[in-house]
Amino acid sequence: MKMTRVYHGTDGQTHFKDIDWTTTPTAGGAYMRTDTRQAGITMFAIQPPGFFADWHPAPSRRLVIMVSGAAEVGVSDGETRSINAGDVILFEDIDGPGHTMRVIGNEDRVALHVSLES
Repeated sequence: MKMTRVYHGTDGQTHFKDIDWTTTPTAGGAYMRTDTRQAGITMFAIQPPGFFADWHPAPSRRLVIMVSGAAEVGVSDGETRSINAGDVILFEDIDGPGHTMRVIGNEDRVALHVSLES
């Protein structure tokens, strides 16, 4: 399963990395799934068009699943990426300069945040 990782590198900068979360077939092979992870808190974040969150590290290691809307995420190495409905991001930039986030387009950004315990 493809997703984007945001992490704090050994160079002191925050970076993007495209990753593939391994999936395996279920018994009988009816569908694919990832291994399980322990999760803590979950929440939905809803921000209006034009909302901007300046530089901040993630408050915990977390998956963010974009439910609707779109956002532009920036990392300290200068790269930006558009994140759209259906995209999954693994935020692991819990220290360092963090990232920015701007809601783009004309609709609210709705994202499910799932804090990971490991």
